[in-house]
Amino acid sequence: MLTLMVGVVISIMVLVAVIRILGYSSLLEAGGVLGVLGVMLALTQASWVPDLVSGLVILNSRLIEEGDIIQLGEDSSQVGMVFRTKVFFTEILHLVNNHRILIQNSKLRNMTVHNLSRFASAKGLREALSINVSYAVTEEEVSRLFLQVMELSKDNPDLPIENQYEVEIRATRGGDYAVEWTCFYYIKETRQVLKIRQLMLALLLKVAREQNISLQTPVLYQLESGEQLPVPPAPEAS
Repeated sequence: MLTLMVGVVISIMVLVAVIRILGYSSLLEAGGVLGVLGVMLALTQASWVPDLVSGLVILNSRLIEEGDIIQLGEDSSQVGMVFRTKVFFTEILHLVNNHRILIQNSKLRNMTVHNLSRFASAKGLREALSINVSYAVTEEEVSRLFLQVMELSKDNPDLPIENQYEVEIRATRGGDYAVEWTCFYYIKETRQVLKIRQLMLALLLKVAREQNISLQTPVLYQLESGEQLPVPPAPEAS
């Protein structure tokens, strides 16, 4: 706000100086120049006023601040760090592709922004590791799988998991061919959230292979009229 006020004062002083330099010394001439500039601003207000107002709202309400890790929309891969919020746009460092994103403040206010740096509790950010397994896999096997993953994560310095909190293992969804199990854990290093997700998934796949738990689900075919599924070849006689 202080920067904006100083900028307005300086702009007015420069404008008055330019008018005097151009030779518009009388009050009528100067008023005519200011009137033309006022009309130009009024005609273009739709393109800059929404961003200006939205920028002031973001800065004063502290919805997001510099250094916050945010997710844009519902796509979990659109994660970035707020680098700078200016009057007309916000600059974000995209953590996936390592580039900068410029978003108009008016568009940013209309988006669903998940602020991963603002925790709902002192435990940190609640992350989820999900798998789909057959209904034949027992609850004990699933629990053993997730607990082994969490135990191995303690030895990995690249996985800053909040291990002082007990993990939560829940059946979160049931389908026709598989059931979804989810392990919930907590992290506080939100700048490494994408790296943590990727390493945890790789660790999960490794442990699943070691424990002979299949994470494959059936492949569905859509049959056209008169079409038949390919018949697998018969096993050779021994």
